[in-house]
Amino acid sequence: MRFSEAGGADQNLTAEEQQEERLLLWFFAIATIPGAIAGKLLEHSAEEYFREHIYLIATTLIVVALLMWWGERVSRLTKPLTRINLADALVVGCAQATALIPGVSRSGSTITAGLFRNMTREAAVRFSFLLSTPIIAGAALLKAHELRKEGLPAGMHMPFLVGVLVSAIVGYAAIAWLIRYLQSNSLKVFIVYRVVAGLIVIGLAFLWHLQ
Repeated sequence: MRFSEAGGADQNLTAEEQQEERLLLWFFAIATIPGAIAGKLLEHSAEEYFREHIYLIATTLIVVALLMWWGERVSRLTKPLTRINLADALVVGCAQATALIPGVSRSGSTITAGLFRNMTREAAVRFSFLLSTPIIAGAALLKAHELRKEGLPAGMHMPFLVGVLVSAIVGYAAIAWLIRYLQSNSLKVFIVYRVVAGLIVIGLAFLWHLQ
């Protein structure tokens, strides 16, 4: 299935397009490695250490916003999804690993890294969300294994299925909307949101420490 910029699937591929497909799949696999290594090494320490530092969370909210703004400024926005190379995959993969730090945001860091690699906004978003697929699939399999062992409480089977279905529909709709939005708009609204959220967190933390 071709990862076309229009989002459609074209099965009538030329030899060159088939090669692009294979390379892109390899790049997705390679991009998951930094995050997998960081998650394995730091999953418990990151959870215990970083989440206790509220100012760090606020700072990363603002820092990533500033990096988004910088990426928007310097990116040539010329590279479609099918022109991504190994260096792009490694840079975005390393950016994904930083999402272990609360406040960074996996999608925010990977989209920003894509901009710095001169991807179009649409390509950066697509790469970011496609890169999340193994993580989501792994988490779903783990949860399914736990549910198989422990089982669901009586009467919860239908609400569980409805929740899974609604989550899938809402998630797909949100991604589709974001891709369409960024085809003709910048990341400005998300930059402003992160800066404002960071300042609010700092203000609330300061007031809490005064008590």
